[in-house]
Amino acid sequence: MTSFLRHLKAAWYFGRMHRYVPTPNEFWTVSDARSLLTYFNSTSGLKLKQILTNQVLELSVSATQTKSNEQRDKCGYASGARGIISVMESYMTISPDAAQSVNSEAQEEDVPESFERYTS
Repeated sequence: MTSFLRHLKAAWYFGRMHRYVPTPNEFWTVSDARSLLTYFNSTSGLKLKQILTNQVLELSVSATQTKSNEQRDKCGYASGARGIISVMESYMTISPDAAQSVNSEAQEEDVPESFERYTS
């Protein structure tokens, strides 16, 4: 019972700090997805993509190298980070025809040689 109350209290505190705001069905549009996809194909987007990838990898490695009493929490952080990246990627999903036009526009932008390995 004490454990249940402790979890309930933690959930209550979390709910006070982070408010859930419901979004309408048409909140995220194809135009939004196209803009996000264009950003992630730009130089700044490639940098951010690499930073996020490195963060997920660091959290995953940290989860495997910790002591057993901390490992559960660290695995949760790593799993949550991978989950939020997946959500971001899902918001970039648009029809194949629209994706082709966005990719061709993004490829026209000059990408520095140091970032070419991130474009594939």
